[in-house]
Order: sequence, then C-alpha cells, then structure tokens
Amino acid sequence: MAFLTDSDYKSLICNEDLDIVIQSDIDTKTKAELMGIEQMTGYLNQRFDCEAIFTAENGDRNHLVVMFLVDIVLYHLYSSLPNRLGLEQRRIRYEDALKWLKDVANGLITPPLPTPDLTVATDPLPSNWGCETRKNYSW
Repeated sequence: MAFLTDSDYKSLICNEDLDIVIQSDIDTKTKAELMGIEQMTGYLNQRFDCEAIFTAENGDRNHLVVMFLVDIVLYHLYSSLPNRLGLEQRRIRYEDALKWLKDVANGLITPPLPTPDLTVATDPLPSNWGCETRKNYSW
C-alpha cells in the first residue's frame, strides 16, 4: 500500500491540475512518490525509524511528513513540465520542506516520529577490552 493517498494531494492541488501534472500516467506519480520517500529517508534515517514512518497508515501517519512529502513530490512532477509552468510556488514549498528536513536532521526540530529500537542492534565486530600482562625488565 502506498504511503500517500489521493486525498493527501487535495489540500495542495486540485484533481484536475494533478491529472495534468502527472500527464494521466499513474506510474509517473508513483515514481515521484518513491523518489520523495527516498529523499526524505536520507534526512530522517539517522534519528528515526523510516520504515515505521513510511509504512504507517491513515491516522497513524505524521501530518507534517505527509505535507512535506506531497510538496516534494509535486515539485518533482512540476519540474518535468514544459517551460516549468507553475514551478516558482512549488520551488518555495520544496525549499521549505528541505529546510525542515535539514533542521530535523541537525536536531533543531524533533517531530513526534518513531525512533529505532536500539536494544536489538548487535555489534557486527566483536571487541576485546584490556591490555597485555605487565612485563618487568631488569637489566
């Protein structure tokens, strides 16, 4: 199941405009959504559990993540239009989304997102602590 639904786009773009932007090709929208999720994951994966974030459904999804993901997806879709029609407003919203993601990545903003379970992680390389036995040299 996709993270974004058709109703998520309605607050930022009407259905007719969205159909024009995706050029009546659902594959285009799906690919743009996957690119947007991967772009957001690059910023969020150091501090948050991105699998839990992007597999959440309906009311369990974070509304800011949904809004910024829609902004990123629409920016990528508008970038593919001839003459970059309507791109300026999308660029502003895209830059706002990137600023928010950078602030989250730097710890300036802490949204209520799921964090990874650190108790399950195992050390891939075993380590030994200590030193060799002491040697006394008498000359």
